[in-house]
Amino acid sequence: MEASNLQPGQNLAHLLPPSWKADIQRWFAEDTPSFDWAGFVVGEEEQEAILWGKSGVGPFLCLSFWADI
Repeated sequence: MEASNLQPGQNLAHLLPPSWKADIQRWFAEDTPSFDWAGFVVGEEEQEAILWGKSGVGPFLCLSFWADI
């Protein structure tokens, strides 16, 4: 149905299946199964982090370790 074919007073909610509310609740339950502790700890403030690592060690060290397993 195109927007130009809509008549005043037509209710587009009739196009939805009867179970749409239950479907949306199920989708939310799948997407947010529990409390987000990481989001709670981080909060809403913008922060900066620095990752420290050993210099001179290339990425091939890790690759050789996984190749041995």
